[in-house]
Amino acid sequence: MSLSKQKELLIKILFYSVIFAILYLFFHFLFPLLFPFLLGLLIANTLQPFIQKSITRFPHAKAIITAIYLLIFYVLIFACLFILWYIFSTFFLQWIFQLPYIYERSIQPAILQTFQFISEELQHHLPTLSTNLQYYLVKQFHHTNTFILDFSLSIIANLSTFLCKIPIFFTSLFISVLSSIFISFDYDLLLACIQQYIPLQYQKILYSIHSTILQTIKNYLIAYYKLFLITFLELFIALSLFHQEHAFSIALFSAICDFLPFVGTSIVTLPWALFCFINKQTTFACALILLQTCIYLVHQILEPKIVGKQLGIHPLVMLLSMILGIHFFGMIALFLTPILLPVGKELLQLYKKRNL
Repeated sequence: MSLSKQKELLIKILFYSVIFAILYLFFHFLFPLLFPFLLGLLIANTLQPFIQKSITRFPHAKAIITAIYLLIFYVLIFACLFILWYIFSTFFLQWIFQLPYIYERSIQPAILQTFQFISEELQHHLPTLSTNLQYYLVKQFHHTNTFILDFSLSIIANLSTFLCKIPIFFTSLFISVLSSIFISFDYDLLLACIQQYIPLQYQKILYSIHSTILQTIKNYLIAYYKLFLITFLELFIALSLFHQEHAFSIALFSAICDFLPFVGTSIVTLPWALFCFINKQTTFACALILLQTCIYLVHQILEPKIVGKQLGIHPLVMLLSMILGIHFFGMIALFLTPILLPVGKELLQLYKKRNL
């Protein structure tokens, strides 16, 4: 390798290292502060195509059209949030708060019966071992009892911490709503102001990035809407076949939980199956475990295909990027990586075209 090529390679390595360092600092320090404003910008930008299309028909009613679209958008968003909170508080929170009582009433007697059965069986065959086993089982029972109670109390404590952060959440939400309103009403003015200070060649790059981000978000939402719909239908049909009450609400909440990293629908189905086993509802418990296995397999098979097809990124590249992103930037990378990867791909293509 010649000296000039070595220099070029070192410059490229330094360039990409600086970009990575800037991204790392941005997502660790600036992104949490700027998130409400960026969310407001994203909302305003998403609504602009609909607003502009309506303005072409009614050019003298720009302010009214913008206000109507913003109102419709936020009414739908807050209605969805209210429904989700109602489902969450109706089913999940009640179960968490009743966990100690469920343990004392159902789980504890079942464990005692199991231990007693094992002890009686061993008493006939291995009397000496049975005495030692009884001591061990009693000890483990007390440990299990303490663990369940501590787990329930820790969840309640975490919920209390979460409730304390609600004012911060609503403050950020208020800033996002306010910024989206201001940006929506003055979108053309802000765009013209920004274009004044950016050279034309960089405007084309920014326009390309902007189009890629919007298209990626659209494809991302379509992909996960398909996965959400598949999961919801699997759960709803299965629960309906067993004549389960509130099948629609449970299926909806479980399908939404499928978006949670690493847990998914298992956060609902597996504790439910355990509770059914303890209450001797073996058939339904086995059905829930089988259902969760089917959901997991279908999800693992379809997710790379659907997301990869919609975003145009190979599933292996997507998976590796998400793992590295989570390691360096935290859990937010799990949601931002599918959006940033196509943007990086677009920038790389622009860089190659520029050098040709």
